[in-house]
Amino acid sequence: MNNNLLEKYLNPKCRISSFKVFVLFMGSHEKAAFLNQLYYWSDGRTIVKGGWIAKSYDDWYDEIVVTRRQIKAATDDLIKLGLLETKRKKWHGLSIVHYKFDRVKFESILVEFIENGATKKKRKPR
Repeated sequence: MNNNLLEKYLNPKCRISSFKVFVLFMGSHEKAAFLNQLYYWSDGRTIVKGGWIAKSYDDWYDEIVVTRRQIKAATDDLIKLGLLETKRKKWHGLSIVHYKFDRVKFESILVEFIENGATKKKRKPR
């Protein structure tokens, strides 16, 4: 067995995780993974001045294994909630979508989501 190969791919840095409440809030693991990364990057770790996060679809895929279509679906949902702005700008010579996530507003909405019992709803097994 190739232990070096397993160490590379089973390294904790290669783990993709999201908060359970993010999955419940967004309705899917893929959307929650995207939200999780926006939340992470919006905590003073932004890539561009002014709180903007610049990542290509390939960057997102490399980071959280989420496709362009899944990113767009999550982006649409977050824009409708007033939690995300996007704009396309040059970044390192490439036209890249930039994201600005409203972390404060999100936390307020998330608290309301939790207080309204959305995390307590039980689904019947199939």
